[in-house]
Amino acid sequence: MVWKNLVASIVLFFVSTAASPHTREQRIDQLVGKLYQRYDASWINTIFYEQRLCEGMEKPIPQLPGKWSELRERVLDNGVFGSVLRGSVFYTTHRETLEAASEKYGGGPRMPFIITAILRIETDFGVYDHGTPVIRTLFDRYARVVDGPSGDRTRMAVFTERIQPFLDAAFQNEWDVCQVRGSRAGAFGLPQFIPASLYLTRDGDSDGKVDIVGSVPDAIYSVASHLTERGWRRSVHSGVFNYNRHQAYVAIVLAYAAKIESIAAQNTPQS
Repeated sequence: MVWKNLVASIVLFFVSTAASPHTREQRIDQLVGKLYQRYDASWINTIFYEQRLCEGMEKPIPQLPGKWSELRERVLDNGVFGSVLRGSVFYTTHRETLEAASEKYGGGPRMPFIITAILRIETDFGVYDHGTPVIRTLFDRYARVVDGPSGDRTRMAVFTERIQPFLDAAFQNEWDVCQVRGSRAGAFGLPQFIPASLYLTRDGDSDGKVDIVGSVPDAIYSVASHLTERGWRRSVHSGVFNYNRHQAYVAIVLAYAAKIESIAAQNTPQS
């Protein structure tokens, strides 16, 4: 009987422990304690306590009923003020930067058009800014991790590979953190990089910092870097697929890039 009571007590202890996870507030305090060691305390306090992790700053992401088919139709719109015209204007405006980035990363003549297509599809050249503040998305992922040895390792990975790179970029560029919104995966900026891929970003305007939120040259060079490091050397298809791992995405990028390239060729004076 004594043994049964002892076993029952042990089981009850572990059940009650498992049923009592940290509260959201406790997780905030835990994370903030780590961040104080790296960043200005007043900056961190403003984000996590005064602004309550950017509460109420979401802009709902519009849903596309047909998803890829509807996206393709919108992106390949040839109307007077349509998507293809905007892409052509973007390419013409930033042609020098696009070609310089392609030359630097060995992308060849197609890369400027592929970069143009990616920036159109990801954020419509920076016009699209819907989503949830990235820091809130990242914290939610941090807080959801279960307790225990494996959970602790996962939570630390979220901290070092996602939260820290994002806050490093935000602090360096003096972004209004609550205005930097992103996807459900935390992808953000003109080229929609996830924080774990920020090591691939590059300084395209030579101002000494990398700002994929506000600098078009930085976004262009960063996409060129990503493509080159993630498969472009094998094939154009591989580079684009590793940017967004959907075959439908690749097809739209290639189709849009072909249209912009065709328009550019028509507008190039014959020698």
